[in-house]
Formats: sequence, structure tokens, C-alpha cells
Amino acid sequence: MSRWRIQVYKSLAGDPRGWSNRYFVEAPDMSTAVEAGNAIQVAEVALHCSATTIESVRTDDNTPGTDVFNIQTVGEPGTWYSNGSEQYIPLFNCVRVDIDVLGGGRPSRKYYRPPIGEGHIVNGQGDATSYVGHFEDVITGLISNVAAMGASIVDPDGQDWVTPHCLAPVAMRQRHRRRRKVTA
Repeated sequence: MSRWRIQVYKSLAGDPRGWSNRYFVEAPDMSTAVEAGNAIQVAEVALHCSATTIESVRTDDNTPGTDVFNIQTVGEPGTWYSNGSEQYIPLFNCVRVDIDVLGGGRPSRKYYRPPIGEGHIVNGQGDATSYVGHFEDVITGLISNVAAMGASIVDPDGQDWVTPHCLAPVAMRQRHRRRRKVTA
């Protein structure tokens, strides 16, 4: 099986900067990897609020310099909660999910920025009734759905994802790791 990279691009209404999450999938061919990307997109929609739009999903062969890729435009808002009247905290505040991998070792880690609504946290933490249980359920379902396709979600080292654990404390993470150029 080949390792495919799937990147899900998102944006928030009124914010000019988007962000993305990257996944790796081991699949026999591009069509299965694209199908896994569709399952990931469905899960991402379930993990984000209505102000967040899943813009597109890019699947590629994870090889620099090749033109083997597929981009699907999505344009679908999140469904986790409607933020019509709810205020949300800044986007550098995230939901952190650690995913155990087959064979043990360092877990895979994902940061999601739904964004978190003020009503979902108390004293800097979410609880099982807010986002912890929801994120674990959605990612467990994602792992099962991709496995049913004959593929698997893996970490960058190729170890299969097994069990997600959502952390209750609000995590912090930059949107991009690139440096901004300093103007003279």
C-alpha cells in the first residue's frame, strides 16, 4: 500500500487567514485515498462550528515534485454547533486530540480549532458533555470508516491510528509554523 497525504483546508467567516489539518492514509490507490479524504472531510465538518467552512480537500502521493494529486472543492460549513448567538474564543485556542498508534510509541496528535464556543468551556476546560466525548466519538468513527474502505489512517511514521483521547484543557497552537517576514 502507498502512503497518501490528505490536507483539509478551512476558513472562518470574517477572518482572512485560513488553516489546514494534514492526515496520512495508507491506501492501495488514488481512488481509495480520495474516498478516505471524503470520510475525513465528513468528520471535519462534524468537528467544526457553523462559522467555519471546510473549503477543500487535497489528496496527493506525498512525493515532492510530482503532479499526482486530487483537489475537491467542498465549501461546507461545520455542524458541531451553530454559533449564531454564541461567542467563541480566539483561534489559537484549540482542541487537542492524541491518538494511540498500533505498536505503541508516541501518539499521533491533532489540533482542531472549531472554534471553541465560550459555552463549551469552564475554567479553561471542556468536559464530557461539551467537546471531549464528541471529538473522541467522531474520530473513532472516522478510523472505522476509513478501515472499512480497505485503507488506514496512519501517523507520519506509518503506524495505524487506534484510539483517540481528547484532552479537556483548552490547548494553544499557532495556525501556521512559517515565519513572517520582518519589513525593514
